[in-house]
Amino acid sequence: MFKRIFWFFLGAISGALGTVWLLLQLRSSASRFTPEGVATQVEESWRSLSAELAEVVHDGREIMRETEANLRRELSNHPL
Repeated sequence: MFKRIFWFFLGAISGALGTVWLLLQLRSSASRFTPEGVATQVEESWRSLSAELAEVVHDGREIMRETEANLRRELSNHPL
């Protein structure tokens, strides 16, 4: 008899906690789809994209300078 009561209350408590956890997760997910949440996501994506683009441009210019320096060095050592 006590086993049944124990397992009944354990199931009820775990069900209640699971329901609360699920509701919290749903509220968190729903907040991402509000206008403010979407605006925040777009802003974060734009900042990330612009930072990556700046890094790519910087790396490209650095490679360009190195290539130009190598070509100039080869031309200056090459007899015409």
